Amino acid sequence: MVVVGALPLILSALTLVSCRHAARPPAQAHERQAVPTTAVDKPPPAAPPTHPPASEADAAADSADQFDVSHTEQDEVLGRDGIRVAVSWLTMTGTYHYATGLTITTPGGTLTLGNNPENGPDDIEPFPLVEKIVSAGPHRWVLLGWSSYGEGMQTTQAWLVDDQQGVPRVRDKLEWTTDRMHGGLALDIRKGTRIGIPIPQRGGRDPDDPSDDRLHGEVRWELATGSTKRNLREVERLPADRIKVMALPGFFTPPDGGSPSTRGWAGRFVWFSAGAQFELQRR
Repeated sequence: MVVVGALPLILSALTLVSCRHAARPPAQAHERQAVPTTAVDKPPPAAPPTHPPASEADAAADSADQFDVSHTEQDEVLGRDGIRVAVSWLTMTGTYHYATGLTITTPGGTLTLGNNPENGPDDIEPFPLVEKIVSAGPHRWVLLGWSSYGEGMQTTQAWLVDDQQGVPRVRDKLEWTTDRMHGGLALDIRKGTRIGIPIPQRGGRDPDDPSDDRLHGEVRWELATGSTKRNLREVERLPADRIKVMALPGFFTPPDGGSPSTRGWAGRFVWFSAGAQFELQRR
């Protein structure tokens, strides 16, 4: 039973409590806000996929894989009088550098040189990585390239090609194997076409022993022309012209194309003319 006289007092108390709750300051910024909940929690809507469609993803993966797995690449070298050479090589071969195939096209036809894809590494014929073509007369050209089997060595090569009988053919080869530092050939195309073998400078390999004139990998240095092979000592005894290195009429210094002054050449050159074959010039 409620006393009638007490009713005003009860109403006053309720009003005071209501005012205190209304005057309470808002929660501070550092206080964790309550997350409203509902009687039934519903998962948020699924976000749209951020990955590309399967076809695009596969294409991107294939593109990335080509930098991690050995694959074939190709380039084309153009020369005068209608010759072009397509050069194929494998990537990811470590210290080995060579062409796996050459396609030589002239006005007379096409010569394709390649390896059987099923052959193992020991059965692959390394072709030169052709970088330059020099005209050597009507229907005759010299292809200049290089290859390397590692160990600080490389072979600079000149191939004599003609199509005088129709389809192009390789008439002769000149292969100069040296260390990487001394690699390259001299060129003279002012009157005819000549290929020069640069004799290397000796000495200075061992500062503590000036008498040590050996060159890196000297026992593997070799000049091969046709069926003739000569070691370095034999090459040094061949007839040679003295020419200042910076006065050379031309040169081929793969793979970087550096100046002959950086190659350690002694300024003595053994010349071969590019006629029907590479012929040693005996002055």
